[in-house]
Amino acid sequence: MKKTMAILACCVIGLSACGGGSGDKSTAKSTEKNTEKSGSNQSALNQDGVKFAKMFFADEITRSIDADTSRIPQSEAFNLIKIHGRVSSESLSKSYSDNEQAADGKYKNKTMIVSGKVRSVSKDSSDTPYLQLNGDGMMKMVNAYFDRKNAGELPKISVNQSVNLVCDVKNYMIGQVVLKECKTLSPYAKEKITALTNSVPDVLSGQKTIAKESDNAIKLGYAISAKLPKTSTCWSNIRDKKCEEDMKNIPK
Repeated sequence: MKKTMAILACCVIGLSACGGGSGDKSTAKSTEKNTEKSGSNQSALNQDGVKFAKMFFADEITRSIDADTSRIPQSEAFNLIKIHGRVSSESLSKSYSDNEQAADGKYKNKTMIVSGKVRSVSKDSSDTPYLQLNGDGMMKMVNAYFDRKNAGELPKISVNQSVNLVCDVKNYMIGQVVLKECKTLSPYAKEKITALTNSVPDVLSGQKTIAKESDNAIKLGYAISAKLPKTSTCWSNIRDKKCEEDMKNIPK
């Protein structure tokens, strides 16, 4: 099942450029034909297959982000959701404690997934909410500041809870790493992945590309859907154990 299965999609017809007074009309007709072709390619797709390809792709990219087994490399997944990398709060704190200049070069002004255990849920003097995460020692911490629009997530978080945040690394002050524009990973990733899955029909019809392995995962998901029994739990829950068995039993 790991072998990438090619999808039967028509090639995109390139626009032809013509000179003279009739050029605009010729180009307009060509553009119109290409638009009709794109619509025709998408309408020829099996819609249940498209739906499954979206679910399959979303699951693959989620697994990649979570460092689980996936067909999509984590570097590709991070690039697609606008993330530079992943680091624990302890490692981030230690990097700054050891060499602030080197840490700035690696992390400053970059959007990172920062994981760590919560020491406290607080507000600063300007009433801005933030989480204090474990750092490299008792007096060394990572302060993750939330915008007010994302502060609604904080009441669900408690002391000693392990969290995964998406934050911009800003600076280092008196043993404390300062993170801004923070939000929890799950809703951030869900929003980005949902936007990406909207391009699945275009990828399948040959009108668009997302990234190499993402495109391959989408095409594989569509191909798998054609061989899945309609009674398979995969159609409703791709993480179900019975779904895993159904996929293993698909003829090669």
